[in-house]
Amino acid sequence: MVTCIIGKDSGKGEPFLRTSPAAGLGPAQRVGLSVQVLAGKEPVSHLAKGCRVSRKFLYQQAHKASEALTQAFSPPVEDEDRVLFHVPVTKNWIRQFVLAQVLIGHSSFRGVLGILDAVLDYRGLSVGGVHNIVAQVVPQAQKVNNGQDLCGIRVGAHDEIYQARRPVLVGADMRSTYCYPFGCAQGRLCWQRKTPVTRPPGVFTCWT
Repeated sequence: MVTCIIGKDSGKGEPFLRTSPAAGLGPAQRVGLSVQVLAGKEPVSHLAKGCRVSRKFLYQQAHKASEALTQAFSPPVEDEDRVLFHVPVTKNWIRQFVLAQVLIGHSSFRGVLGILDAVLDYRGLSVGGVHNIVAQVVPQAQKVNNGQDLCGIRVGAHDEIYQARRPVLVGADMRSTYCYPFGCAQGRLCWQRKTPVTRPPGVFTCWT
């Protein structure tokens, strides 16, 4: 009996579907079905039959929608241990960290080492290493300082500070408190001795 119908077309059968109807539903259709299931106005079995999907599929979509609604309307939870971002710590990053601590945070060399140890548990740097990192950027910093436009300074406060036990003549704009260097002094108390000092390029102060 079976051999009699093999190879014959009955003319009434439907071709097999290669994909399920659920796989063909787009995001908007899934959202609509989820809302209908959550609303409960129509039995889930009727919705499943009308869309040619299983009730399990509808319940899964409704569960996703319920979780999304709960997350959207839940108050924010303060979690101090939540990871905000990851920082790839490399040698270049360590150099930038050292320069930021010294130039922006005005930290001492030993203070930089203490911060690296306490925050990053990093002990691969010495006081001499911090000194070398800072010394390497001095020529670049000098170029930046020499390129500053100081034409707007009209009232300057000039004084003498010490850097590495060497007197350095500096000035400060009284309006913006911007500091500018004059250069290394030949001895102590150069201002009191009225030692002639060449002004930095572009500085034309009216009062000092």
